[in-house]
Amino acid sequence: MKNASIKKRLSTYFGKFLEIPMLTFVRIIEKLFIKNFRYYFYRKIHSVWGGRVIPVKQTISTEVEVRPSQEIYELVQRAEVVGITDCFCRTLFYHDKNCKAPVHTCIILARGQNLEEIDNAGFNMKISKEEIFKILKLADEWGLVHQLIHFPNKDFFYVICNCCSCCCVVLNTYKLFGEQTYLIKPSDFIVQYNVEKCSGCGICIDYCQFNAIKFTNDKKVETNLKLCKGCGLCVSHCPENARILVARQVEIN
Repeated sequence: MKNASIKKRLSTYFGKFLEIPMLTFVRIIEKLFIKNFRYYFYRKIHSVWGGRVIPVKQTISTEVEVRPSQEIYELVQRAEVVGITDCFCRTLFYHDKNCKAPVHTCIILARGQNLEEIDNAGFNMKISKEEIFKILKLADEWGLVHQLIHFPNKDFFYVICNCCSCCCVVLNTYKLFGEQTYLIKPSDFIVQYNVEKCSGCGICIDYCQFNAIKFTNDKKVETNLKLCKGCGLCVSHCPENARILVARQVEIN
């Protein structure tokens, strides 16, 4: 318990005092000295800092038992949420001017949180859940990935982000350099799809931020499960209900 308390403090201090200076430092080095410096830098720190994907419960099979820490709506009700702020990535660091996604989407916590505590009891929200739920619904409509930004490991987080792959430091780095960055920790779920139900419309391809879904040469939709992070966006936007999240059998660190 003492060890967990120390990690919560580290998570709090990193989020409040070190994250923005770190992101700024990496961006300056990239602009002035070393192109793609973030690839080398973030690979080195992926075990302590990065994003952990968390889906919406409605995208998860009803046959799966889901803990509060495993889906975003229950988690935010138990997290010590104190406010919402503009996304730093979409306003500052890697902002793509063509991106029209909503900006006021970062969910701020009073202090670092432990996923184990979320499951056991959690904390009281200091902002209305209706306001938070509105942000989460808007994020899903825009195809933004819910992520817990963690430090000093994937079980301790200090902010809840709703991310696009064109601007988000974590997702954009993954999009450019792929799995070898190790920055994205998948959710506890993975997609399962019904080929017979699939109409081949390709909407799921548009919403997948991880390049896990594509058309084959004969125009059939194909999903690479090795790349699936279990965000559930392809599930919530599938008009044929051909996709669902199920429990991931092997934990990926």
